[in-house]
Amino acid sequence: MKNVRKVSILVFLMILLINSSCFASTDQFRAFKTWDYEIGNVSETDNTAVNNAVSYGVFTFQKLGYINADGTNTYTTTNDKGYLLNNWIKISGNNYGFYVYAHGGYSGDKIWFNMQKGTEATRVYPSDITGNWHLVFLDSCSVLATNEFATRFKTDGYSNRATLGWFDTVKHVDSADWWSHFYPIAGSTNLRSACLSAADQCGGSTPIRIYGDKTWNGYAW
Repeated sequence: MKNVRKVSILVFLMILLINSSCFASTDQFRAFKTWDYEIGNVSETDNTAVNNAVSYGVFTFQKLGYINADGTNTYTTTNDKGYLLNNWIKISGNNYGFYVYAHGGYSGDKIWFNMQKGTEATRVYPSDITGNWHLVFLDSCSVLATNEFATRFKTDGYSNRATLGWFDTVKHVDSADWWSHFYPIAGSTNLRSACLSAADQCGGSTPIRIYGDKTWNGYAW
């Protein structure tokens, strides 16, 4: 009986170890950016703006108490839709934080963000999303023209959960400008007030939208 009990305890510990290595905790996040915005693919001005926006996005998630699963102040650059889905979106049933800077599109009956411009195979649709997320930011044009992504991320209609992003086209420099104003105020007030305050300080168009709990401050829980 003693041997059986020892084996049972060992199996239980192994299950815990496997679960902890496969599934991230609810206060983790990862940030992604498409390779399309690297130097050589876009102008130096746009490249700098994109990198600034992504960096502010990363800093903001960390400021709000989310642990960067890639390491502090880092993000992943990829055009691989499969990598994005299989190594973050679909690895756990109950998720945490997600940021992506990519191309966005809305055709009236379909909405998506794309990891590689002009390649339909790299489009990420709402139907690709699984899990129950806390805080999501989709830094892609028109991707929040509808609530379809927020519905799939399970943030729309829930307390202390939100999906943020653009409901229309936005320039790289304007996204970076918005983030530079949002980062300092993030967490000090509710998401709606922080978003509007940042937008009010921008010179260009920043069509920000929130689906979810607009009264939440965004902090990890």
